[in-house]
Amino acid sequence: MEHIVFLTGRLAQAALTRVLEALEPPGAETAFTWEVREIGLQVAALMTAEMIRRRVPRPVAADRIVVPGRCRGDLDALGAHFGVPVQRGPEE
Repeated sequence: MEHIVFLTGRLAQAALTRVLEALEPPGAETAFTWEVREIGLQVAALMTAEMIRRRVPRPVAADRIVVPGRCRGDLDALGAHFGVPVQRGPEE
């Protein structure tokens, strides 16, 4: 089963967690497991690849990392740094 780590800011953390929890009906088997990590910034849209590299310790126990859709920077280089694919989520 795939494990996905979602990176976010303080303001979006609770909302993102609620959305992910809503994907999991009680007792249902899901296609993936997930974890939400707030990386020490208020607004997720201000996140950059360099900020993620500095604030998220390695190794990341995940099959994939999802960053905010407005995250700036080279996600391929970030994926190479962590050893797992990194992709942008939706804009909002």
